[in-house]
Amino acid sequence: MPAADSIPLRLPLLSSFALLLLAAGGAHADTAPRRVWHVDNSRPSGNGSYDTLAAAIAASGPGDELVLESTGKPYAGPIVLKEGQGLSAAEAKPAPTISAAEGAVITAVSGVTIRHVMIAGSGKASAIQARDVDHGTITISDATITTAGVDDAIVIHNVLNLHIERCRIRDGKGRALRVSASGSSSGELVVTDTTFSGNGGNALDVTAGDTARVTLTVRGNRFEHNAAAVAVSAAGTSRVRTVIEKNAIVSPSVSAISLFANEKADLAARIVDNTVTGAVCGGGCDGIRVVANGASSVAAAIRQNTIKQVDESAVRALAASGSATLILIIEANTIDEPHGANVGVAIYVGAGAASADTARVCAKISGNRIVGGWDASGAGAAIRLVRSARGATMALEGQRAAGSMAAAEQAVSAGNGGARVKAAMRSMPAGAFATAGTCEIPW
Repeated sequence: MPAADSIPLRLPLLSSFALLLLAAGGAHADTAPRRVWHVDNSRPSGNGSYDTLAAAIAASGPGDELVLESTGKPYAGPIVLKEGQGLSAAEAKPAPTISAAEGAVITAVSGVTIRHVMIAGSGKASAIQARDVDHGTITISDATITTAGVDDAIVIHNVLNLHIERCRIRDGKGRALRVSASGSSSGELVVTDTTFSGNGGNALDVTAGDTARVTLTVRGNRFEHNAAAVAVSAAGTSRVRTVIEKNAIVSPSVSAISLFANEKADLAARIVDNTVTGAVCGGGCDGIRVVANGASSVAAAIRQNTIKQVDESAVRALAASGSATLILIIEANTIDEPHGANVGVAIYVGAGAASADTARVCAKISGNRIVGGWDASGAGAAIRLVRSARGATMALEGQRAAGSMAAAEQAVSAGNGGARVKAAMRSMPAGAFATAGTCEIPW
């Protein structure tokens, strides 16, 4: 007998009315009820329940729901979910664990939802991975994610939409969440109300290259004892837009928030109402670090943050090598409790690195409350402005007439409660501090 899909179809000629009814029924074929598959590894398969995730996934279809019973016994991975599937457990019970020692415990595809489970990678296994998903949204909520012996817990590459909410991602060897975008991909990443703790690498690490487009929202999270809380890097001609707000960051082992752009990348960020405490690593740890290199363009609004107990600078922003452009607002931040005998200045802004650079900085620095003894090994300045190349521009919004170093120092000091300001020009004779270029803040 031929296979079902090879049997020739012979139907009588249908009337127009019958065809209309058939078409109307077919229009709803993709809205079939979502089927629910129960998985219980404490008893043999039967009566509509499966004893392994692999068997349940094999029987299920796209869009179905897999519901795990909490038995105290781990469910075996790795597993690959089908498009639109949900993986969940009862909220009122302890979260069941899914584990694997190779590959990825869970491979997610378009439309997948994962919630109320614990995902444990060991050996060479990451917890979750998703690659080249160009439609739909992957959602991970109310999950606990741990890894041991691998570099990264969650690995995401070229995924259109990823939402992570109310999760706990902890105790990993490397990065908790690594997101990369390349080629001409576009992606949106939203991370809210999640705790990242005890990870050896960056909690949230995002890289964009080529012509990729990435939008990143990081809101209301807690970061404890990771490397960086948020590290964003853009290269090529990529475009990245980032909102980092209302997060609590405690004891990172490197700079707490790091933004870096190179080549011709376009990176813009709004960093607002975060609390950074204890960025201490023996020297060189900043609260917020922003760097533009090459021919990149970076714009950052750093407002209303509380930054304390750092051992370098609370905010360090550089348009360094090449012809990079850096537009800054550093406004209404509270900067307190400098740490260590060699702590740097509270706010450092620089234009240019080498004598041939033509980097451009436009900065508004105002309304910041700076407390404590900063720049311990220098002149005791709270704010330092450095123009390191003759062709570099250091323009100050609101103080465009402050052409000399002394005038720039006075203007910035007056705008920041009388904080001590030190301006410097390197590799060039004293003269006008800012060039005649305009300084326009786009926010």
